[in-house]
Amino acid sequence: MFVQQMMHPPPPPAPLLGEQSPARRRRRHHQGGADQPPQGSRSPGAPEVFTGAGRAGKPRGLGDELQQVDWMIREFKTAPCSLETPSSSHDHRCCPFYHSGRDRRRPIFLEGGGLAYQGAPCTKQFDDSRICSHGDACNLCHSTAELLYHPHFFRKRLCHQARRCPRSRFCAFAHARQELLVPHFLEQEEAEPTEEFIAHRFKTQWCPI
Repeated sequence: MFVQQMMHPPPPPAPLLGEQSPARRRRRHHQGGADQPPQGSRSPGAPEVFTGAGRAGKPRGLGDELQQVDWMIREFKTAPCSLETPSSSHDHRCCPFYHSGRDRRRPIFLEGGGLAYQGAPCTKQFDDSRICSHGDACNLCHSTAELLYHPHFFRKRLCHQARRCPRSRFCAFAHARQELLVPHFLEQEEAEPTEEFIAHRFKTQWCPI
């Protein structure tokens, strides 16, 4: 369903976060049974992954949100999961680490800057057992995870499951308009458009639905 949701033409790419300083950091797995991103075990200088509240229990601010987005694009599902628990008690959908080639992501940024692969499915290997002759050097996506968390798609549309989404904060889609990474209208602007809005702004933004 997620791939079908993304197969519509994407909006123009937003500026990439920190494109000139790519991260190749790999984190140690979280300890215990909770499916949370690692805390306190990141490499020096690596952005922290925030999971709900800010430091010392304070609400998350804009800086926290931007760091979360930056981490998701750079590192989500790029390191293997080492949590040894029964599969029935470990939901892979909301684990920040990959469990097989199907949900693995290659690092998206090249060492010198720029994207390692485009936001389009590879015709030789995509969520299946086929092997692309280009391997990890392929410039197309090899999995749904690589496609949905690509900078050209990540948080560019609203999630259709909203509050029922099993991926929660790790979802590749925005759960509220303020999470969208593309220009968008406010709900009030659409619900109660003024004459000025209709004359000058109507149909000027990409639809995130």
